[in-house]
Amino acid sequence: MQRIVKIDGHGEIDLSTLDQRLLVERIGEALIRLPLVSRFMGHTVPRATAESYMHPEAHKELEEAVAVAFVKDAMRLGTGEMFERWYDEESMRQLNLEAATRLFRDRPK
Repeated sequence: MQRIVKIDGHGEIDLSTLDQRLLVERIGEALIRLPLVSRFMGHTVPRATAESYMHPEAHKELEEAVAVAFVKDAMRLGTGEMFERWYDEESMRQLNLEAATRLFRDRPK
């Protein structure tokens, strides 16, 4: 299934052609480092850092550029907009909810 996303500086990218393991690794790395960079830059919220310093067009490696665009969008878009840009109904059907939600739990009682 093709999922085409327009990435600044790279045009339209078919996400299915990317190295998915590397892409997830790059997204994780960006999310882990974002609060550290935000603190270093003196920002009060990571969203400000993402908006000011995450530029997909500055990255040559395609997976890195897509990861930067994804994280930047995650910081600024609402859930509906994020879903429309990055996901589709097919990905939802293939989603294993148990695996996808293992990090998200109700509070212990």
